[in-house]
Amino acid sequence: MVRSPKVMLLMFALPYWWVFEGINGITQNWVYVATESDRGLISYVEATLSYSTVIPAIFEVSELIGSLGFVKKFSKLRTLILSKKQVVFTIIFGVVSLGAMLIWPTYLFPLTWLSFFLIFDPLNHLAGRPSIISQVSRGDYRVVITFALGALVCGFFWEMWNRDASVAWEYSIGYLDFARIFEMPLLGYAGYLPFGLETYAVFHFTVGLLGWSSESNVPVR
Repeated sequence: MVRSPKVMLLMFALPYWWVFEGINGITQNWVYVATESDRGLISYVEATLSYSTVIPAIFEVSELIGSLGFVKKFSKLRTLILSKKQVVFTIIFGVVSLGAMLIWPTYLFPLTWLSFFLIFDPLNHLAGRPSIISQVSRGDYRVVITFALGALVCGFFWEMWNRDASVAWEYSIGYLDFARIFEMPLLGYAGYLPFGLETYAVFHFTVGLLGWSSESNVPVR
């Protein structure tokens, strides 16, 4: 298992989305519409299996995007170098953002899709694990582009398929709830961009914490 990136993605994905479902219990940004036959233990098992495809899908689509020629343009851009103090401050800001979002979810719910990145990517950087901070310090923004777009592409198709799903979800996102594409309000799609980045960050944090061996990045050409 340790040597199989695909198995690691699956093991990571099983609990990962449930964290966001837990946060949604506070923010109430989406609800599932289901018949009585779709409720109960079996539905939770089915949901978990469905959620387990989220992370592998993002990684696979990100890898596909990374193979496209235009991505090369993002390998040699201006460097963004953070001092150790700035990195630590980013972690603190991420923790505060997460806490504030849980206290004032009505106004700060968008931080759901950013806080974990602000916490875990700096931790990866300090621990010497693969991190976006390390890559942009060399002027390499390819992973930023591939994972942000990878999550957005996946999100578009998830929202499209949701229209005809037997157990569909509906959104309620307050002041951003307008100009819907499928069930998702237009600005809601922006949340997929940082979601891709925090997925990358949390995955590598988990892999490093467990001592598993993983490829440092999704291959890009």
